Amino acid sequence: MARDAAERKHGFRLYQGGSVPGARLRVVEIPKWDIEACGGTHCARTSEVGLVKILRTSRIQDGVVRLEYVAGTEAIAFVQKQSQTVDALRGKLGVPADQVVDAVGRLQDEAKDLRKRVESLERGSIRAALHEPTTAEVVKQVHLGDRGIDIRVSPAASARVWHAVVSPGSPDDLRRLAIPIVNEAGNVVVLAARNASASILVARSADVSLDCLSIARDAASLLGGGAGGASDFAQGGGTKLEGVDAALDAAITAVRRSLG
Repeated sequence: MARDAAERKHGFRLYQGGSVPGARLRVVEIPKWDIEACGGTHCARTSEVGLVKILRTSRIQDGVVRLEYVAGTEAIAFVQKQSQTVDALRGKLGVPADQVVDAVGRLQDEAKDLRKRVESLERGSIRAALHEPTTAEVVKQVHLGDRGIDIRVSPAASARVWHAVVSPGSPDDLRRLAIPIVNEAGNVVVLAARNASASILVARSADVSLDCLSIARDAASLLGGGAGGASDFAQGGGTKLEGVDAALDAAITAVRRSLG
């Protein structure tokens, strides 16, 4: 159609997909549903599209949503693959296909319960180490899941300094070790971890005067990264796994200097 004729008949809804150049427009209409000017490829009728399977949606901006989908034979192949996946899950779980969701839910509940039990055991291990008297530098073992972690405890002027390298270990592992310790009075924790990346943590009890964030930032720079947090609990890391021991030593030295 001529552009002016198309605009008079259909209005600017023609340009929902964007401006189309040229004096003549190709106008594609699905009767009673939609109409648009388009220079792309279209089926002669909607039935040629076949099955449409929407994979995901995402909001791009106000009023604009992206739909990702497969159609036709690709949609059929996708649904068949999904069916095979459900069948494989059914076999592993030992339940009919219509009970797979419930079975996975039960497994999630069991896993959550086991995590709580493990964390309780970890806290008990740390608490036992906390309440053993420390008058000289000693090594105490606490448990993180099924792993025994050796933590060195060094008495300082106004606190006990707990420090160790956890390898392999994650930032979450360091937090789980540190929190029960700093919840007790008179403690400072300096932990490093080595895994896919390197991590550092510096934390203190509420009654200890120490700027943990400044120390963590300086230590994290040796790991090729940075740190964030607060003056009582800071964490950071980087990609330089080889710098873990140096970062830990630097943080311990800074803590001892700050504590006099």
